Amino acid sequence: MPNHVRNQITFGTKADARAAFQQMLREVRAEGQPLGSIDFNKLVPMPPELNMEADRRTDAGLKLYRKFLKSSALVSIATLHATSEEREAAVREHLERWEKVDPELWTLGEKAYQNIQKYDVPTQYEWVRLHWGCLANAEQCVPLDANAHTMEFHTFLCPVPKIAAALSQRFPTQTVAYSWSGGKPVQHLGRMVFQDGRAVSIDVPEDELALTYAMSSGVWRFGVKGSTSEKDRPRQRKGADQKEAER
Repeated sequence: MPNHVRNQITFGTKADARAAFQQMLREVRAEGQPLGSIDFNKLVPMPPELNMEADRRTDAGLKLYRKFLKSSALVSIATLHATSEEREAAVREHLERWEKVDPELWTLGEKAYQNIQKYDVPTQYEWVRLHWGCLANAEQCVPLDANAHTMEFHTFLCPVPKIAAALSQRFPTQTVAYSWSGGKPVQHLGRMVFQDGRAVSIDVPEDELALTYAMSSGVWRFGVKGSTSEKDRPRQRKGADQKEAER
């Protein structure tokens, strides 16, 4: 699909890497799905309270709840010299009046506001972009068997290096190679290598010419099994470790 990014993750082909890879497949497997599927929640769990839509109703509810909080400050000022009983009655009347405006909208707004206070974001949409680096969970996962050593899945619009880094943290003794390609715009193409949660190598085409060449050549696993020779391969961005070694 044109807006999807194709992702591949491997630990390598050695015996110990394959064993760790198979263990990883079992740990990240989505509920009710075959081996080879991946649920990002198994690596970076999303708090269940955030499982609400980022839509106009939620925005309207949040706006309503914030208006309530602003008006509540005025009630507090107005009852500053009142007795505790009078103050409690005024607060209760004020709350009931706002709740009756639109009970469903009020509930959405209250929940979204509480999420902001606790997680800095109101809904799942903002949270997954911040913590997963994409817009939704993995799709179109390729089923695998006990001999597999490479996982493949799709994501909508964006690659997910944050997920690869989390996977590397889960298996710190393994070298995790993450490759991606596709989506729009075309510059979603590259490869990163992680060790113990850190990126130790980054291999990404730098300019439009290199991207066009790589995509047209089908070299989506850029830098892994490129069909071009070293001489013909498009220019690549060097990892931080490579730059440091050349100094």
